[in-house]
Amino acid sequence: MKNKLLIGVITFFATIFLMILVLNLIDSESKKTFTFDRKFNSSNNVLKFDKVFNKINKADNVMFVNSDNYLVERDIENIDDNNNKYQLYFRDLNFKNKENLNAVLPKGANLLFCNLDKIIFTKNFNLFEYSFKSNKINLIEFDGLKITSLKPILNSETKFLCLAEYHNNKDFKTGFYIVDFDTKEIKNSVDLETNKIERFLPNSLRYIGEFSNNKEKNIISYCCEKYSRIFFFNNEGMFIKELETEDKVPLPKIAENNEGNNFYSRDGTWYSNMGLFIKNNSVFVFSAATEEKTYISIDEYSFDKLNYTQSYKLDCKGMNSNNITSVQHIKNELIICFDYNYASFKIL
Repeated sequence: MKNKLLIGVITFFATIFLMILVLNLIDSESKKTFTFDRKFNSSNNVLKFDKVFNKINKADNVMFVNSDNYLVERDIENIDDNNNKYQLYFRDLNFKNKENLNAVLPKGANLLFCNLDKIIFTKNFNLFEYSFKSNKINLIEFDGLKITSLKPILNSETKFLCLAEYHNNKDFKTGFYIVDFDTKEIKNSVDLETNKIERFLPNSLRYIGEFSNNKEKNIISYCCEKYSRIFFFNNEGMFIKELETEDKVPLPKIAENNEGNNFYSRDGTWYSNMGLFIKNNSVFVFSAATEEKTYISIDEYSFDKLNYTQSYKLDCKGMNSNNITSVQHIKNELIICFDYNYASFKIL
């Protein structure tokens, strides 16, 4: 009897110990950070703060839309059970109002790109193009391809570099593809992963990021927001190289609820990089993997060697890297978009 009692007591406390250990592991994982030992350059000879501009529209539901040579905000007005009216506010990169345009699009439209000629959006995994001139919507069909985001190829009206999932009747490949809206040609640039089942929805979240152009080196870059990877392509969209930033943030964990909706897991998702620009032979990355709360952290990497060299602290009205939503580079100026305003900087 005493042995049974002793065994029961030991088992009870062993169970409590294991529960505490597991809870501590989960808690430590959720609090895990991916900062690293930065070598700060106190001179900050990279960017000089210029001024701050407010959003065009003050409404809370105004969102930014990817464009090429414009800052674009969009507002939504309900029309009926099937359609919404989209109000698009165009401002050039010198912060001068360019034009305001309206478009009636189906509810649930996900705007991927727009300029003064067209809007490219997805709806129920299908790709569409809306023309401001004709006010018509055309379905753009690519067999087996589901597009997450895209960027126009330089000097082409119909070719785009896109992050997408491609089903080739055997595998589901997530990667970057060059597509032509006219010929419907799909050309592989680089694969990120291959699966036997569809992974479009979770991978749209896992590889979320932003395309940007660099005319100095004539390249396109894609910076992952929640993964420490930056991908570089030539001006035709072909993959060149990949940079892993020093924070080494892993791909985020994606959970699924009973309704089949995907979302980021709290214990497995961290911010990494929020944008970049290239100057001479250096890549300057706005890193959110930092404990700095009142400055923007900029990490410098060699474009050729892809190695870390040094970091800078950028003072911008108390903003930090987590507040950045987009980075636009034009000539010797940089425009950083925040949740509620923009800031311009001179590149030194």
